[in-house]
Amino acid sequence: MTDAESKPRFLRALAREGPLGGGNLRAAVMGVNDGLISNFSIVMGVAGGSGDPTIVTLAGIAGLLAGGFSMAAGEYISVSSQRDVYLHQTRGEDSGGGSDADMSLVGSPWGAAFSSFTAFIIGAIIPLVPYLANLGGLAFYLSAALSAAALLIVGGLIAIGSGRGVAWGAARMLLVGSLAAAVTYGAGRLVGGVVFSG
Repeated sequence: MTDAESKPRFLRALAREGPLGGGNLRAAVMGVNDGLISNFSIVMGVAGGSGDPTIVTLAGIAGLLAGGFSMAAGEYISVSSQRDVYLHQTRGEDSGGGSDADMSLVGSPWGAAFSSFTAFIIGAIIPLVPYLANLGGLAFYLSAALSAAALLIVGGLIAIGSGRGVAWGAARMLLVGSLAAAVTYGAGRLVGGVVFSG
């Protein structure tokens, strides 16, 4: 069997995974992961540069919305492009190629966009919860603790889905997310010290 013959069969098998199969599940996993790490980093970075909870909250909300819509737009374009390429490549390969039934073989662009947006918001809201609850000086520490716990949980769940060890996946996610937040916090302290000292 040639590569050209195997592609449609692979894509048909992928489509059988259901509404969360293929692009939508991938978009959701990437969305929650990106939302958590990116907004955790934003919150820590702004907190490092400014101790004002109002500024941290505003930056976190802006990061949540900007990231969510950016992820959704990117997924919509990505899945739409994949669908167009698939239809172009399979057009004429066989008499049944390019039918309406095949339109779902690389996922729904709107479904992927919605999954990505929703998952990003869920991940991104976690570091913001203590600030939205107006907990004052405790917000920074609780934000870090909640985010660390969420990183462990998300990493463990991704590891289960990929067949890797839960502890390994959780530790990897915690390490990567914490490193990103620590670097951003340090950069915030450095820039904030220059900006606010003048």
